Amino acid sequence: LRGRERTIDVKCGWAGGKITSFKTEYDQAAACAQEIGVPLREVTGAVEAAARRLFIERGVLEP
Repeated sequence: LRGRERTIDVKCGWAGGKITSFKTEYDQAAACAQEIGVPLREVTGAVEAAARRLFIERGVLEP
């Protein structure tokens, strides 16, 4: 995010054996947003998009 690399946990929602949603760990995302001076929504969006890409690359989630 903005040239900085962070590790933020993501919870996955499952239904019928498939991933149906991603939810960013709020406290970690809020701390990151405050640290780099961006809106929380920007952090959560970037984290959830990265999680989605990672699961697609690993074949766990269909594009």
